[in-house]
Amino acid sequence: MRTSIVALLLGALLTVAAGGHGWDKASAAAGIPASKEAGATNAGAEVSVVQLADRLYAAVNAGNRQLAYSTINRLQQAAAKPVIRQAGKQPGWAAFDRSILDARQALSEGKGNEAYLQAARLKLAADALFRKAPLWLQYREVLKNDMVRIRQAWHSQGVNPSEAALATLSVLQLHAKRIEIAALMGQPEKQVSALYDQIKRTERTLVLASNTQSNKRLVEGSFSALEKTVDALFGSDGAAAVDALLNSTLPQTIGESRRGREQLATMYISAFILGVLGYVGWRRYRFDQNHGSSYPPTDGVRRN
Repeated sequence: MRTSIVALLLGALLTVAAGGHGWDKASAAAGIPASKEAGATNAGAEVSVVQLADRLYAAVNAGNRQLAYSTINRLQQAAAKPVIRQAGKQPGWAAFDRSILDARQALSEGKGNEAYLQAARLKLAADALFRKAPLWLQYREVLKNDMVRIRQAWHSQGVNPSEAALATLSVLQLHAKRIEIAALMGQPEKQVSALYDQIKRTERTLVLASNTQSNKRLVEGSFSALEKTVDALFGSDGAAAVDALLNSTLPQTIGESRRGREQLATMYISAFILGVLGYVGWRRYRFDQNHGSSYPPTDGVRRN
């Protein structure tokens, strides 16, 4: 009897000691490592955030303010968990929290359109965090189609081209607003802000545009810059593209435009010279290979 009691005490001590090595009481009893149980808990929390965001969007879309209001409170609580905040990036979560507040305010004030926008932003953000094929990436084609319509409006006949392009630009701006949080969760902040900054610049350019040829060139240049920011946001080499765009300026005067053309010509000439030198080097390499010369050269100089 005494031996049995001692064995039980030793077993209890070993169980408690094992708690510091990835086992807890419930897990030990079930024979499941705590790390696996924690993983299951994390996955459950992620699913909860995605589901709540989906329910919020559905409730707002259906006009059910009471359900939407209760759901957004649950979404805020679920998204505040540290295990959830490990995903994404800080600028994205800051925008997520602001959107929660904006959505709650829009619901309380009965602003259906604003509540719908914020619900869509939150849904896309949650989807971007925890799904392998985020929905927000599909907006690349949406924004591309918006750009086509903006150009068509700018070149339309019988209407004020600036006003027509501005109206179409507002649609692109709305689409860009929807994906802002989702993009911030995974992309560098400057790539995201570059798109919205260029939208504002394009808007100002259209407002100030007139029928002069110089202003028309500025508008076309602004359209091209906007297309580049869209490509940069969705492309794998987006950071380099944004840096190149931010370091360049649209010509504001005839003199600046001429200097830009001169710089472009210099770049083409430099590229041509580099191409010729590269071709000569390749020919030399082929000659050495065909005539038995050693490669790399053995001239006593060590090359890394």
